[in-house]
Amino acid sequence: MASETIFQSNIVQQFILPFVLVFTLVFAILEKTKLFGEDKKQLNAIIALVIGLIFVTAVFPTVVVTNKLILFLTIALVIVFVVLLLWGFVFGEIKEGFKPADWMKWVLGILIGLAV
Repeated sequence: MASETIFQSNIVQQFILPFVLVFTLVFAILEKTKLFGEDKKQLNAIIALVIGLIFVTAVFPTVVVTNKLILFLTIALVIVFVVLLLWGFVFGEIKEGFKPADWMKWVLGILIGLAV
C-alpha cells in the first residue's frame, strides 16, 4: 500500500508550491529590475509576498495557471540557457584582433528568432 508523502498532500500542491513559485519569480524580477530602487529587499519581499498570497487565494486559476506556468517556465529556462550558452561560444570575450561583424550579429539574431 502506497502512503502519501507530505509533498503529495493537497495543501502543499495547491497552496504552498504555487505561493513559493510566484513569490520567487516576483521577488527575482523586482530585484533584477530595481524597480523601487537599490537596496530595497524588504519592500520587494513584501510586494512579492502580497502578490503570491493574492495568486494563491484565487481558487480556480491557481491550478490551471500553475500547471501551465510550470510547463512554460521549464521550456523557457531550457531555451534561455541554450541561447546564452551559444552566445558565450560565439561571442565570448572579444579579443583585440577579432570583432564579430555586424552582419554576423544580425544573422545570429534572426536564426535565434526563427528557432524560437
